[in-house]
Amino acid sequence: MIGDRGRTKGRGIMAKWHISRDGKQLDQMEQQDLQAAVTAGQVLASDLVWVSGMPDWKRVSDVPEIAGPVMAASFVPSPVSPVGVVNYQMPQSGTLMCTQTSLDSLRGTKPWVRFMGIMLFVIGGLCVVGGAVVLFSMAMMRSGSSRQQPWLIVILGLVYAIMALVYVVLGLYLNRYASSIAKVLTYRREDDLEAALESQRKFWRLAGMIVIIGFGLYFAFIGVVIVASMFKW
Repeated sequence: MIGDRGRTKGRGIMAKWHISRDGKQLDQMEQQDLQAAVTAGQVLASDLVWVSGMPDWKRVSDVPEIAGPVMAASFVPSPVSPVGVVNYQMPQSGTLMCTQTSLDSLRGTKPWVRFMGIMLFVIGGLCVVGGAVVLFSMAMMRSGSSRQQPWLIVILGLVYAIMALVYVVLGLYLNRYASSIAKVLTYRREDDLEAALESQRKFWRLAGMIVIIGFGLYFAFIGVVIVASMFKW
């Protein structure tokens, strides 16, 4: 029977090893390249490594097939846990592989996405205020001597309420998008990038539906006006 150490060793030769130093992930390496980096001093004994199949991160010095017996015997672990270990999450659905330019673009996009998300919340709040004003006007109309029918005011109130809901939902999607971008920049995980893209997809889908409905209502209004002018309603 092959022991745990033998299984880890055999698996590590073929798989990519993840390397973490002070909470920041370094380049992934195969076992042979990682051993050479340790020998050259590019990877330290206190650095953390993880490969698929390991239950948790380990110091390089605690992995004999990487560190070698000399380093493992000579390294004296510090009583203080390495900085950033708690803040770093072990990959669960794959480590994100992208260029630094892509990350810089996401980093520059995030504040504007957050700003627009907040502004949509503000606009939604203004729609709520506008709807309240319309409903107040309707109440005043009923109490006065005006002969105008209040159903137009009711429709306007419903329109304001629908607009407020739409703006709030759009703002929610944008804020989720910004939060997912922040996680991508911190943890470099594929599932966080997928969550960011999913929030973006929902935002643009809803925005597209609003544009289609807007065009439909516009042409419907034009049609009503034309028909009304033909029959002199």
